[in-house]
Amino acid sequence: MLDLLARDNPGKISVSGKFSPGRFDSDRPARLWRPRDLSLSFSAMRFFDLAPFLPIAALIFAPLACSSSSGDDGVTSDDGGDTTGDGGTGRDSSGPFTPGPHPSYPQVPLNGAGTVANPRVVAIIPSNESTSGLNGFASAFMSSNTWKAVASEYGLGTAQTPVTITGAAAMSGSQSEDQIQSYIEGYATGGNAPDGHTIYLVFLPSAAYLQNDQGCQTQGIGGYHTYFFDGFSSSTDGWGVVQHCTGTAQQGLTEEQWATIAASHEIAEAATDIDGQSGYAFPSPQQGGDPRQLSIWDDVLLTEIGDLCVETQITEGSYTFQRMWSNKAAKSAMDPCAPAITPYFNTGAIGGDANGWFQAAGGKIDISLEAFSNAPVADWVLAVVLGQSSPSGWSGDLKTPRGGTTQHLINNNEKGTLTVTAPAGAPSGSMAIFELASVSQTATSGEYVHIWPIGVYVP
Repeated sequence: MLDLLARDNPGKISVSGKFSPGRFDSDRPARLWRPRDLSLSFSAMRFFDLAPFLPIAALIFAPLACSSSSGDDGVTSDDGGDTTGDGGTGRDSSGPFTPGPHPSYPQVPLNGAGTVANPRVVAIIPSNESTSGLNGFASAFMSSNTWKAVASEYGLGTAQTPVTITGAAAMSGSQSEDQIQSYIEGYATGGNAPDGHTIYLVFLPSAAYLQNDQGCQTQGIGGYHTYFFDGFSSSTDGWGVVQHCTGTAQQGLTEEQWATIAASHEIAEAATDIDGQSGYAFPSPQQGGDPRQLSIWDDVLLTEIGDLCVETQITEGSYTFQRMWSNKAAKSAMDPCAPAITPYFNTGAIGGDANGWFQAAGGKIDISLEAFSNAPVADWVLAVVLGQSSPSGWSGDLKTPRGGTTQHLINNNEKGTLTVTAPAGAPSGSMAIFELASVSQTATSGEYVHIWPIGVYVP
C-alpha cells in the first residue's frame, strides 16, 4: 500500500475545517486515526488519483461561512429558501415530536477470522508521559458500556483483566514502527507475554511522534494499530499507539480526553480487526481500482468500526471514550454508533446506487436531502465540503428551508437539496466526493458534528 502522507495534493475549498489524512503503511495494513482539525482556515488535500481513498474534512464551529471560493474546486451555498420559521425548532411545535425518516446506513462485513476473543489489554505508559490520569484508563474502558457494546455486537466474549505498566521514558522525536514495536516487546514478557488474546497499547509522550506523520505534528492526537510483523506473536495479538500532537485542547475536550478517545478507538478496532483487513472492515481498495465499487462510507471515512464514528464520543465516569459503529443500530436506528446518545441529529442523502454513488447525467444532479433527529434539538447548520475530485472544478450548491448568506439551517423532518455540477466538458468517469456536515449551533463540548458522505460521477 501507499504511504499517502508523502503524496498530498493541495486543493481549495470554500468552508472551514481541516483534512485529516489517515496513513496506510507501505508494507502491511494498518490504520492511523486522528480527530479532525477544528481550525477555521481550511487547507484540503485530495488523493483522487491514489488508492485507497482517505477521509476528508469535517466542520465543527458554527456559524460557518458557505460562500463561494475562488480556485479550481468550489462549494457554493445558495442563500434562498424559506426564511420564515417556527422559532428555530425546524418543525411543527404544536404536536408531539416525531423522528424524521433517514436513509440507509451500510453494514461493515466480517472478512475472516481477524477478531480477538476474550481480549486482554496491556497498557504501557512511559515514565515521561505527562498526561495525568491514564493509569486507570484500561480498567475503566474494558468495564465500560462502550466496550460492552462492542464486545456484544461483534462476539468478542469476556475481556480479561487489563494490565497497566509504567515503562521507561520513551525516546523523543520521530519513532518508526520498528522502534515502537521493540519498545512494546520489551514489556511483553512473563505474565504479559502474548497469548493470542493480547492487545498492547503504548501512550507516546508529547516529545515523540510516529515517523512520517506530518499531519499529526500540527493538530490532534493520533492513534494507530497493527499486528506484530516480526513473528514475535500469533496472528491474533496486536499493538497500538496513541501519540500527542499540538493543539489538542479543542472541541471543549481536554488533552487527556483526546488521548482516551484515541486509545479506545484503537483498542476497539484492534479487537474487531486485528490486522486491518481480516476482521470487521470494509475491503481495502485496490491500487488503481474504481472507487464506485466500494461503499461511499468506505471511500470517505476509512474502513473500521472506529473510523466510521470519528467525532462521536461519550463520557463514562472519569473517562471519555469514542463511540463505535454498530451494524445492529445501523439497521434499525438513526444513530449508528454505540452506545446510543440523545439527541442524535444528522442529514442524509436520498437515493444513489447500492454503494451510495449518484450519477450526474449531463454533468449535473439535484440530490435530495433529509434531516432527522431522535429527540427535539435546535436547528443545526448544514454545510458541504468538496474533498476529492477528478478533474477539478466540481461545485455543490446547497439549499435548505432556512438559507442565509453565511449559513444554512435545517431540522428534523425537513428536506434540503444539494445540486452538484461537474466542470464543463468533464469526461465519462469523472468523479467527486463531498462530505455533508450537520453542525450543532448550541453544543459547547463533545459531539458537534455528524457526517454523511456523497459521491457523484459522470456516466
